[in-house]
Amino acid sequence: KWVDGGFTNSLPLLPVGRTVTISPFSGRMNISPRGKGQLDFYVTITKQDILLSMANLVRLHQALFPPSKTIMESLYHRGFDDAIKFLLKESWFEYNA
Repeated sequence: KWVDGGFTNSLPLLPVGRTVTISPFSGRMNISPRGKGQLDFYVTITKQDILLSMANLVRLHQALFPPSKTIMESLYHRGFDDAIKFLLKESWFEYNA
């Protein structure tokens, strides 16, 4: 059903249970970078609501042209922190730093 690499639907939701949605772009997903655009305007791309913002344009550029190792490591850590925040908010995880 989803064999096109995510071009038509990069965020399939299963008919039963809860699907945790994750994206490297700010938008209406459970786990994603938090951001504000100058306008609260979203575009739907492959069934994901993505915030139209400069930060997301930078993220798109980084997806197409990977940045330095240092920046990639920083992005990794931010994504990890976003996931921890979500899991704590849902009471699915206890974290003692």
